[in-house]
Amino acid sequence: MDFKRIQIIFLITFVIIDVFLFSLFHRNQSIQTENLTNGNQSSIVEEMRNDQITFNHRLSTKSGQGYYLAAKPSNDLHSKMAELSSNQDVHYSNRKINSQFKHPVPVNTKHPEKTIDQKLNNPTFLIHGDQYRYSRNLSNRNTLVYVQKAPKNANQDSIYSNSARVRFHVAGGLLTSYTQGYVSNVKTLREKSETISAERALTWLYQYNNIPDNTKIEWCHFAYTKLLSVKGNNIYIPTWVVALRSSNSSAIQYRYINAFNGSIISSVKNKDLNNTSAD
Repeated sequence: MDFKRIQIIFLITFVIIDVFLFSLFHRNQSIQTENLTNGNQSSIVEEMRNDQITFNHRLSTKSGQGYYLAAKPSNDLHSKMAELSSNQDVHYSNRKINSQFKHPVPVNTKHPEKTIDQKLNNPTFLIHGDQYRYSRNLSNRNTLVYVQKAPKNANQDSIYSNSARVRFHVAGGLLTSYTQGYVSNVKTLREKSETISAERALTWLYQYNNIPDNTKIEWCHFAYTKLLSVKGNNIYIPTWVVALRSSNSSAIQYRYINAFNGSIISSVKNKDLNNTSAD
């Protein structure tokens, strides 16, 4: 067995050990979470409605499955910059590409993502474009967000991290620029484990007093978010990401629930979904 392979085996071992230790650290919170399940789910949902907490869609009661993921912050974008079209003025900084189109690209004015979707497989337009998907809920009229996909054996669920997304900027029916982050060698760690349902995630969030009265649940998505960094690898876990909007504010607030045990993840900041400087 060569030395490099031994290094990789030790690295994976350290990652698993660190993740295990992290889970032990949160065991008390998980026990509290289990105690909250004694109440009937449907009665809790009814309590939420009585508190003027509304939902855009029916909440799924089905549990699922997920993995721990490991990925490396990558310089791969830098090595492939030369493959991009000469129509792009490209700069590289902090493992991200910042590209300005010299001649802005016309897009579908009603659905600009349709134009971009048709170009994703073109490596002169976007590096590793086939590894991203459009996120309608993270996008707005002027900024279209594409998130990197998890591996096929992890159902290609979305990775919600600024390090693994593209932000396209559109103005007046023209695509003017984009910023791209990319993580490489995304792999699953350990065997898949059961994850809680969307309904359970929201009811626990409510019982933790993290959903104020008179709040609208805009959406609740299953995705992978960053848990910690170990030996140069980012570790991601299955997460229910919840978007909330108070009745007296137009601003969106985000909550993150560990989809394995229902604990609230406080290490993921709101800016991770909104700010290009976030990790």
